[in-house]
Amino acid sequence: MKIILCFGLFVFCFGPAPAQDIQRIFSVDAQQVLADLDTNTSVIIDGRDSAKFCLGHLESAVCLNAFSDSAQKMLMHYLDYKSIFVYCTTENRSETIIEILQKLNYCGTIICMMDGFSGWIENGFPVEKDIKN
Repeated sequence: MKIILCFGLFVFCFGPAPAQDIQRIFSVDAQQVLADLDTNTSVIIDGRDSAKFCLGHLESAVCLNAFSDSAQKMLMHYLDYKSIFVYCTTENRSETIIEILQKLNYCGTIICMMDGFSGWIENGFPVEKDIKN
């Protein structure tokens, strides 16, 4: 009985972590993906700094600087979301966000726009701006 109990405890503590479903897409496919996202259970995260975010970002995106000291703490607010759509200028900050989400054992779907905001702009897709006068 002790052996079974110890084995069960071992599997519980050191067993496989919850797997993340990571979908890597390009901006040409992102418009449809974004249109299908349920805004009650999903979030769009722009991993760039606030200055770049204010110059232009995807509609309904949340600014979360992937390189800030508070990025992990901020991402903890989204762990219950069904899906997290991430992008940055190209891909570097998005990968940082994905790594943080993996460390936090996020169990939902991560959708990463590989060509980032640069690809979005190159395709002429709509942009929101938060420029303050």
